[in-house]
Order: sequence, then C-alpha cells, then structure tokens
Amino acid sequence: MTMVWRWFGIAALGLLTSCGSGSSERAIPPAGGAMCQASVVTWASRCAARQGIEVASLQCPETDVALLDLRGTPELRVELRHGPGQGFRRVGSWGLSPVGNFADWNQVAPSMRERFDKITACVRADEGLTSGGSVRSSGRPLPLGAPTAGNSVPWLLLGALACALAALWPVRRSAAWRRRALSGGAMALGTLVLRALLLPEMFFHQNGQGPLWVSTVVSPQYHPYGPGYRALFGWLRWCTREPERGVFLVQGVLGALAVPCAAFVARRLGASRALAGALALAVAIDPILGRLSRSESYYGVGASLLFLATALLASSMGTLSLRRPGFLLPVVAAGLVIAQHALVHPVGWLAASLCPAVLLLGPGHWRRRALRAVVAALIVAVVVAVTAGPFMLAVLHSSFGAQWTSGSGGAHRSVERLRQLKPMLPYGLLLAAFLVASARSRPRGVLHVVALAGSLLLLLMADMVGFGATTAWVHQAYLRLYAPVAVVLAAVTLRQVPRSRPQGLALAGAVALLSLLVSWRAWPSWTKAPTDALEQEVVRRWRRELPSGHVAYLERSDKRVLMLPFYRDAAGLGPSPLILRVGEFAEDITRMGRPYYVHTSLCSTPGGREFCEQIERRYQMTRLHEVMLPAVPSMVGLGYDVPRVRVALYRVDGLSAVDR
Repeated sequence: MTMVWRWFGIAALGLLTSCGSGSSERAIPPAGGAMCQASVVTWASRCAARQGIEVASLQCPETDVALLDLRGTPELRVELRHGPGQGFRRVGSWGLSPVGNFADWNQVAPSMRERFDKITACVRADEGLTSGGSVRSSGRPLPLGAPTAGNSVPWLLLGALACALAALWPVRRSAAWRRRALSGGAMALGTLVLRALLLPEMFFHQNGQGPLWVSTVVSPQYHPYGPGYRALFGWLRWCTREPERGVFLVQGVLGALAVPCAAFVARRLGASRALAGALALAVAIDPILGRLSRSESYYGVGASLLFLATALLASSMGTLSLRRPGFLLPVVAAGLVIAQHALVHPVGWLAASLCPAVLLLGPGHWRRRALRAVVAALIVAVVVAVTAGPFMLAVLHSSFGAQWTSGSGGAHRSVERLRQLKPMLPYGLLLAAFLVASARSRPRGVLHVVALAGSLLLLLMADMVGFGATTAWVHQAYLRLYAPVAVVLAAVTLRQVPRSRPQGLALAGAVALLSLLVSWRAWPSWTKAPTDALEQEVVRRWRRELPSGHVAYLERSDKRVLMLPFYRDAAGLGPSPLILRVGEFAEDITRMGRPYYVHTSLCSTPGGREFCEQIERRYQMTRLHEVMLPAVPSMVGLGYDVPRVRVALYRVDGLSAVDR
C-alpha cells in the first residue's frame, strides 16, 4: 500500500496546484472593507451600531454595488445597487435585494426579514453612502477571492480529462479501444441529433428563474451555491452573442455523453452487448433527460457529470493492483468530476456519494470488490475535499444550503411517501420473486433484490424535492440525478437472468420495448412546456430586434416570479432590465430615454393584473409584438385565472397626458 499513497500524494499535489492557479472564486468572500469607499465602510459601521446587527464582511465588487454579509442564524447577504431599476426594495436611488432563491420572502425566517428591514432603515436614514458616484475604492485592486474575479474555466473537468487520457495512454493503439471509442462517439452523436429533432431549446427552471442561472455566465456575480456553474459555462461568453444557446449546446453535449457512459458501465458490470445497448437506449429516449439536455438546468448538469464519474470508476475495475496508475488515475478523475458537480448545486450531493457503488457491485470476489470500493471512495472523498471542500462547507453553513440539505419535510413526510407506495407493493413483490427465481445464484439474487429495494427506499426517504410539492417534470428531473445508480442496479440485476444467448436477446428486447412504452406514455406530460418557459423563448426572439437601453417588466407578484432573458452589464445582448414588483411603484422610466416594456404572463394573475394596468395607463406605448400562450403553471398552486395569457412588447413613448 506504500505505492498507493505515493501515487495519491503526487495526484493531490497536482490538484492543489491547479486549484490555486485556476480557481479564484470563494463562496463566501473574505472581509474586504478596503475595497469600498471610506464613506461606505463608515456607513456600515454606523448602521451596525445603531441597529444592533453584525456585519461579517463588506465587499464592493462593482462601482455601483456593495455586498454585506450579516451574521446570524441563518446568514443573510444583502446587495445594495446604486442606480435605477434593480432592487427587491427601492430606497431613493438605491436598490436593496436579499441574495438567494426565495420563492416567497414572507415565508423566510423572521430573523432574516428583520435584518433586511434594518439595513433598509439604515439606507433610508443615510443615503449619502458614496463620494464621487462610486462605492468601490480605486486605491486598491480587487483582491483574490472577490466575486468578480470568478473562475470561468472548468479546471476540474480539464484535470479529469488529463487523468483519463493518461490512464488510456498505454492502450491508445488497441483495436478494441478504438472500436469502443467509435461506437461511443456514434451513440453520443446520434443522441444529440435525435434530441435536437424532437425537443426545442428551452429554459427549465420552475417559477421562471432559468435566466438567473444564465446571468452568472454573462456577468461575474456572487452565486450562493458555489462557482461550479460559472466554471462550466462562463467561458461561453467569449464565444457567442446568445449565452443561452451556448449553455444549451454544452448541456446537450454533456447529456449525449451520458448514453455511451451508460452502455460502458453496463458492459463493465457483466451485461451483454444487447442488454447494455437496451439500457443506453433507455437513457437516450428518456423524455426528462432529453428535456434537461436542451435547457440550462443544473439537474441536467448533475445527471451528466455523475454518468461520467460512474463510467470513470467502472473503468478502474479489473485485475489491476490498487497501486497501479490504471486504477488510481480513473478514480482521481472521477473525484474531480464529482467535485465539479458538487460546486454546481447541493441537491445532487447524495446521488454523487453513491457513485463508488459501481465497484462494489461489479464482478469478482466480494472481498476484492469491497476493498476496491472502499479505497476508491476514500480517494474520491479526499479529492472532493481538497478541490471543493471549502465551497461545500460555506454552502452548508449558509441559509441557501439549508433550503436543500434539510430535506423536504422530515420523518412525517417520509412515512407519508411510504404509504403512497402501498398500492405498488404487490407488483414489487412479484418482480422480486421473478428476479430471485431467474438468477443463476439464489443467494446473489436475493442480495441484488435487497440492494435494489434498499436503494429505492433510501432515495424515497432522502427525496429533497418531495412528491406533490413540485410539478411532475421537476420532481422527475431530481430523480434523474440517480439515473447512473439506476443503470448500475439494472445491469447487475438483469445480467443474472438469461442463461443462454436467445434468452439474453429476448431480455434486451423486453427492456428496450419497456423503455419505448414508458417514454411514449410519459412524453406528452413530461415535455409539456409551461407558460413561463414559452414566454422566455418568445422574448429571446424579440430581444434580437431591440437596441441597447432598458426594458421594464413585472418580475414578482406574491410567490410568482418571472425572469426574462435580459441581463445586466451584458453589452451586445439587448437592453438591460428594469425590474418592477407589485407593491413597489416604479419611478418614471422615461427619464432613461425611450425604454421598452413587456406585458408578461404575471399580468394575467390576480396579484399582478391591477399593477400592470396601472403601469400601462401611466405611459403612452406603441405595441410592437403580441402573442397568446396557453396558461400552464410551472409551480404547484401558482396558476393563472385565465386559460390563455397575453404577452406583448411595447415601446414606451412617454408619460400619458394625465401623468405629465
């Protein structure tokens, strides 16, 4: 084992070096008062003394933006932006926003709302925060770790690619390896083309928040879940004038690679070529995975990266010693991929922890499998801790991470979920009896059934999204994070069934047919686009016609949120957004020239209709475009009160006669 740790020490040293040179972002920026104007620092100190709050750190990453981290349980970060338009709450020339994903601000912890109100009171009492129109000090450059110095290069994936290529170098001239590479490339290309023909590019995130994720690509900003999404897609801002299209393309390529990964994992686990092909087909035609691969969703990123990690771990199977590079390099590469996944969103951390199970369930003596699985899990854990540990700890200790890591309802809801499975119990018992009876080894068949049932129960109990809490397609997207584990369990269980080649072909045909039937039945409901996604695509088309400037629209009404693909500080991508919210009547938007206005779907909701009517009465407008869309909500309980909603684009010509 001495050689194992020698190799691992070299790999860890390389990882530390790459992290230090490539990743300059921090999930929780360090205190940086010197980065801000002295007037801003003085104001923050005065506010903390008057209101009895504690400012953990103060950052001024842009000339008109200040970020305050407030200590407390839970933590709170507040963005203060100087200028028109932006802000959850407007106080004079300042816009104040709590940083995070809050579906309903009235439902967050009272302590958070209280601290936000205290910051608002400080701004209202003393708006003179700046001198010279800038909050940022020009005396010192931004230090390492500021949000705007964000990493937009996927160094972890590049490191994983280097490790994988190094592991494959000895067999680079092998005819068998070339055949596998060609067949895998054909699978991926075919999947990419098939999904492009069947599914449109479209935002996926519920409650209209897909553009929020793309905004991290086009403008460097703090992201509460970590720097992983920006690292994966941030480099695209140099390659395309439409950032969504670049994100969708890279997402599609990653999703297509999951198909040959599924086939490779099944083959390494002992499945026949026919069965491996059938399982790969199930992944390729799955409507949810297809829809995710044509979107910005972090669920799609997570599923694709976990397929890659599982395939890398599966490649380390065999008779190689644990001290050989053929075992260590793929495992380190898998750890880097899992670390990249962990930096995107915490919702997939549990699914990522199950990836080393592929080594435990592979062929060979159980002691050897157990040893390889334990060693691989330890290596992966150390790699993730070295490359992503600080960011993950920051997320865990933040209010944003608590929204996901606390589960979706505790023990009571877990019991309720088990009760919902009661009607399926007889079918499950019949399937278990069939699998045990058809297995070549009864004890191993029982072991596989127990592992399958245990995995399903674990998934059910640890469900962070929850049955009934979200729309069906969002919950199914969460379950797709466990698709690699599902392929592993299916391959291990079904490889025991056939005792002859004809039986194997029949089994593979049955799996393929079942996959086709399930996808066909589920396709209409799982690929049906909600109104906000259709609206965002319509606005993307309109955006191409608009010059630089500003566009105003209603973004929030009660719990409903709609973010349109207009991005702040993104030159060449159309106008910048002027955000309107119910209850916060906007200042005269014509002071900034001749802005545009979008009548959004939120204007067809009880909470937003009156507000939109007030805005549209206040200004003289010229209608440029109009469409009618079906009313399909993306959140349970947040529907529309009309069967079809109107979305329109206007040019604002000036104030109406009564408001002049």
